[in-house]
Amino acid sequence: MTELVVVECRNKTAAVLNPNTTNGDWQTNLQEHIVIEEGDEIVARNVFIDTKAATSPQEKIVVPRSVRLTMNYFLYNINWQGAVTTNGNADTDLTSSAIVPFNNTSGVYVAKNDGEAYVACERVPAPTGAGTFGFLKEFEFVVVYTTDGDGGGFDVAFFFDGLNGASQHKTISLYGAPPDFGNKSYPVVADIPFQSNGSPTFPPGSPNAGQPQDTPIACYLAKPDGSPDFNVRLDGNRNYPAGKNHSFYKNTRIPPLTDVTPFTKESVIPKLFTTSIDIEGGAEVAYDPTELAETINRKFTEIQKDTITESELTGNNQFLQHVGKGQPAANAAFNNFVPLRSDNTEANEFAFTYNTGTTGNEGARWVGSSQVELAFNPTTRKFSFNFLHTPIYAGGAINVGIVRANQAPNDGGGNPVFKTFPITKNGGLLISSLSSKYIDTNEVASFWERELGFGLNTPGSKHLSLNYLYTNPEIVSDTDDGTSHSLNAEPLAVPIFKSGIAEGLKTTGGFLGLDSMVQKGASGSANPFYEVPVLPTSTGANEIFSTSDAQTEIEAINSVLNSKNSITFGYFLAEVKAQFKGGDLISENANKHNVMAIVSRYYQQDSYTSSSSDAAVIYQHNSSEPVLLNSFKCRVLDSDGNLADNIGQDNTIFIEIVKKAVKPVKA
Repeated sequence: MTELVVVECRNKTAAVLNPNTTNGDWQTNLQEHIVIEEGDEIVARNVFIDTKAATSPQEKIVVPRSVRLTMNYFLYNINWQGAVTTNGNADTDLTSSAIVPFNNTSGVYVAKNDGEAYVACERVPAPTGAGTFGFLKEFEFVVVYTTDGDGGGFDVAFFFDGLNGASQHKTISLYGAPPDFGNKSYPVVADIPFQSNGSPTFPPGSPNAGQPQDTPIACYLAKPDGSPDFNVRLDGNRNYPAGKNHSFYKNTRIPPLTDVTPFTKESVIPKLFTTSIDIEGGAEVAYDPTELAETINRKFTEIQKDTITESELTGNNQFLQHVGKGQPAANAAFNNFVPLRSDNTEANEFAFTYNTGTTGNEGARWVGSSQVELAFNPTTRKFSFNFLHTPIYAGGAINVGIVRANQAPNDGGGNPVFKTFPITKNGGLLISSLSSKYIDTNEVASFWERELGFGLNTPGSKHLSLNYLYTNPEIVSDTDDGTSHSLNAEPLAVPIFKSGIAEGLKTTGGFLGLDSMVQKGASGSANPFYEVPVLPTSTGANEIFSTSDAQTEIEAINSVLNSKNSITFGYFLAEVKAQFKGGDLISENANKHNVMAIVSRYYQQDSYTSSSSDAAVIYQHNSSEPVLLNSFKCRVLDSDGNLADNIGQDNTIFIEIVKKAVKPVKA
């Protein structure tokens, strides 16, 4: 006679017992053990996947747990207005010009408006004596091939002495990545300037407190507060736990940190800012996409009323800040604006500060982005950054236009030199990195990549990359590339942004089109629409503008709602880990273990996707050694092997255990 046992593994029940349970990823613990003997079979009898969020008319985005979104960024302005010269364009007018060369001496270099982007930087003095600085641009991590699952997916903290000589740390999130037979490496942006000829001292209360670190910069596991856990050193392929070969922390090893650029001169380094916001989630929390975008926008642009001061009207919101005349004392450190160039071919360039000494308010300026706006397009089902910039305004409306500006000093014959250039914004921000983590566990959440659709598929990997959005500098000087670099005739180590800042790819701005050049006056008026506008002369106004309702936005790579009209994959994988080894799914990219069912989305009905035993991968116990089953770790994966997003909590896998039939013994 055959004995039949059915086990219910329900996501929703597991979430009641453990509030940290994620939709599609849960564990069912049995009250009684089940003995599996030779010849017994285990099969996923039925699988029910809660896809009502993806198929409901409202098309909600499920946020099962509260998540913290973080943006690291640089601020820039367009140098298009405010330069005033004197002495026949030979000097900067230090009392009237909004910008002055950042050495603030009139005769060394003359202020000019060139229409280029300039990034806010901190000036760092040259190291003293035989000191040297280093700049760690990026590092890599490797996922060691095991059967234990993916690697990465946690935070690391770098410990080093900053350029000011003080010990500090920087926390960076490692994205989750699958194991690879070839030990595939994954690059991560670091952008850390540090003292490279010494070592930081371990702080009180840490192992080896008061002793120097054995390298100038090192990588540790990050604690929940972001500080280094000095018990878990990760770089240099260090093993964890100590003494256990090939037992790397979460299957992840970090090779030695070698991508370091040395420099010994005074340097200008872009000032990195960080803003984090919290998005509320929960078991039954789902957002309309437009509602989610508006929630993110409000939180990013909100001004905390109790942080407003006379000198900083935007309070502690760092997206838009006051520089120049009347600036807060702390902002003086980054009131140094350096060309946002993509190569190092220019030996000498103009750089400026906003003037703190004007007789009027000309030198008081905003830097950064007054609008940080995420939008959702219901037609494409894609999010986009519509605004990461401060628009040009005229009459309360957004404008774009053309500027004709004096490029002081005069030419060799004493004649003024002019440049004509387009202007689509006043300034903005450059994304250095984006990250997200679940607030309750500090685990990486991949919210930007999946829920918001900005993740780009990486060839040969299931990791979704955001690197295409990032703009990060290298620091170059004549000590490492043999080229002399100077700003306003000062030899300096300078930043280079090799990826560029193209609108629609790295930045946003107003759209400048053909109609922007057409005057809007009626026939017979002073500026009729059919006449070409006359560019202003040196004695008149220096720009022409036109209203513009359109923006050049940065659109997400992927649609975020898997509706019946926009299905991005054809099946789910039901993965079950227990005290037996489930089926292997072999593909050209990677192997998935413990797959118990392949669930076709063709059978999606009444907001659930279901399958029966005909979709199951059957396990038969062929060992004479019995096994005790006491728990089932269940995950619902998409066809790429990633945890399925945008599914609800009411997922259930029914596991059927069929005992081997025992032939009756004749008396």
